[in-house]
Amino acid sequence: MFGPMSIVGRTGLIAGPALFLIAALVSLFDIDRSTNRWYDSWLEGSILLLGAAMFAAGLLYAAGVVAERDRRFGIVLGFTGMIGAIGMAGPSIVRIVGSVLIDVGVPIETLDQAFGDGAPAQGSVIVPFLGLLFLTEMGLSVGLWRASNVPKAVPVFIVLGELLFITAQSPFEVIEPIYVIAVSCWLIGYGLLARRPVPTIAYSETPTAQS
Repeated sequence: MFGPMSIVGRTGLIAGPALFLIAALVSLFDIDRSTNRWYDSWLEGSILLLGAAMFAAGLLYAAGVVAERDRRFGIVLGFTGMIGAIGMAGPSIVRIVGSVLIDVGVPIETLDQAFGDGAPAQGSVIVPFLGLLFLTEMGLSVGLWRASNVPKAVPVFIVLGELLFITAQSPFEVIEPIYVIAVSCWLIGYGLLARRPVPTIAYSETPTAQS
């Protein structure tokens, strides 16, 4: 992959996970949160929303690397990755909206019914994107393991980060330290992929006719 799209994709591979890490630290230290509710953080939601957009570009680049060896598999991963990354906007927007509603005086009990632990919104917003993103990253890991010029540490850190991310999110009560470690693994793995050497194109000289 060459040109401006390659630059955007490589930037997204680093910027997306880096923003996720910043958001995780915001959550860990309860910055910009007046309650202990997960949906009460305008700052975390905004950072996650920007991170999801950057991560989407990075996933497209990663799918393109896989497509260099297996075109169909890479296209499928690019498509599912876009849906999974865009789906990350759901929890981000809930955090922003929830924070605003708390500030304007909407009762916590009312918001808990919509966004609290075990609420239908959690299953409809969080579970689908986690599942699709999980499958996409598992597929990317397989494809990147087989790809040329990709360090083997890349898929290892991606898988490790994904497993830790699912573990941190699965109880619907985020386990903050595991969440931080998970996105740190993503940052390392995708950062290594972003530094992947660009394949060189070999040119062969065409013999000229001699008189």
